[in-house]
Amino acid sequence: NEERWEQVQQLTIILLDNLGDYILSITVEPTEDSVTVPADILEQAESLRDTDFTTWLIQTRANDANHMNYARGYSDAMDLTTDDPPPYEPPADDPPSDEPPVDDPTDDDPEITQDNEVVESGTTVSNNSDHADVIVHEEGSVNNHASLSDLENHGTVTGGTVSGNSTNEGDLNNVDLANATVLDNKGGKISGGNNEGQVFGGTLEGDIANDGVISGLAPNGEPDPDYAVIVASGASVSGGIMEGSITNMGTIDNVTFEANTAVFFPNWSEGEPGILTGTLTFRDDTGIEFVIEIPTDTVFPDPDTIPESGLVLDMQHILDYALDQGWFDGEEMASASLMHAENSDTAMPENEPIPAIPDEYALVGGVVLSETGAHSLNAAELVIPYEPWEIPDGYSEADLKALVYDYDEKQWGTVPSENTGENELKINTSSITAYAVVVDDTAEPDEPDSETGSGSSSTCFIRTLF
Repeated sequence: NEERWEQVQQLTIILLDNLGDYILSITVEPTEDSVTVPADILEQAESLRDTDFTTWLIQTRANDANHMNYARGYSDAMDLTTDDPPPYEPPADDPPSDEPPVDDPTDDDPEITQDNEVVESGTTVSNNSDHADVIVHEEGSVNNHASLSDLENHGTVTGGTVSGNSTNEGDLNNVDLANATVLDNKGGKISGGNNEGQVFGGTLEGDIANDGVISGLAPNGEPDPDYAVIVASGASVSGGIMEGSITNMGTIDNVTFEANTAVFFPNWSEGEPGILTGTLTFRDDTGIEFVIEIPTDTVFPDPDTIPESGLVLDMQHILDYALDQGWFDGEEMASASLMHAENSDTAMPENEPIPAIPDEYALVGGVVLSETGAHSLNAAELVIPYEPWEIPDGYSEADLKALVYDYDEKQWGTVPSENTGENELKINTSSITAYAVVVDDTAEPDEPDSETGSGSSSTCFIRTLF
């Protein structure tokens, strides 16, 4: 429509060969109605590809300055082997037919005409003007060419703008989230589009330009595993602010992370681990910002170094890594080292240090996955290693228990576990926290299944993965 066309700032013309492979692209002003490609340019492209062009296809894109696509067009294949191709002629009108006309089902598609409309399941409708308080039921669909405010979506909304206080438990495809929008996206999916508002929770797919906030917290600002954000495999989030619990299997680029952010990277066994790219800004609770730029030839984090239980990164861990890799020099290195010294005892100030395990337990082994108390959206199996000789005298592996530290309650508690028989306990968890293998030395020992070594728990330590 006319309003959307005003956002188009350039036309991109893409030339493909008969195999559908890219040849070249040309960017012109949106007012152009014809383009001439010099023959020598095509000859150069032909020689570089070492092939003969016999057929080509043309595609067009209508983009804004950030390459957000608003429209596209496709040509039929054109034969280049004829010396004098016939001039273009528009298709003739179809001859009259004796057959009765067939109704085009799209002619009867209903349209949203007022506020508070309900799009029923199995119905596809169009929205061509601004409306509020529309409800889209599961398997309902809206082709949106205007704005929907205070939307409640359980189906699919494609295109247009969503604003106000909205909820999404379905799919938003290539939708623009307007400035000041608050979107409760728990259980929902956003595929492509632009965000200038606040998004809480859900799954992100496609390429998302973020000029707002994407939050892995509940709308009230409190941690809630149901609102953990998942950046799906192949997805890209660029710009803006991110906070809270983020699981990254795609690309996060040029983003500002708030102090309460923990980014979880799954191991290959759980899904494709994601990466961080570009310029990253980290903001602590005092408002201090620290900026690092990840080199273009660096894959960070290296997927082959991610442990089975995954990897959680926050500001302190990324700063440590950047210093270790020498991503700074001169004054930058001095500034980074100073920032490191200032933050080494104060990173994530909202979390107190993990306390010692209760006195009734003897520590045998353990692991710290994160000091932020983050959660992943899905539960996963975690193994906690231990050394048999750290088991106190008189006890055996049959007496081992697993403890988990609850950051909300600020206390240790037991969690069901299974001994794998390979000097490790296996648990099922969604908490990215600290775990310990212990013996309750106030209880009577079980009969040992096999002889184990003895030792003192005083030499044990909680092992960090960072």
